Amino acid sequence: MHEDAENLYLVISLRDSPPEEHRHRLTAMYVNAQPLEPLRSRSYRTILARSTEVVFEVGRFLKPGLNLVAFEVVGSFHGFDLDVYEMRWREGAPWRQGAP
Repeated sequence: MHEDAENLYLVISLRDSPPEEHRHRLTAMYVNAQPLEPLRSRSYRTILARSTEVVFEVGRFLKPGLNLVAFEVVGSFHGFDLDVYEMRWREGAPWRQGAP
């Protein structure tokens, strides 16, 4: 693992609107053909939308150069919003407490 990739996480964020219909979910995540399990997941609703955020630790699976990140989203309707965020956490951060 490259030093820059240490403590690197990806957040996959899905939004369905309206929240009662067309629920989508993240069913698979891969980095360089390696299946990943989520580190954390949360879902919340507002009047206009339902959002789900799933966090994956990806740093240890990255190689120098190009890397392939793939994920699968399943739902009953073709329309949804998707965002992918990169974040880095320092050791001992409150968010990491209790995480593997």
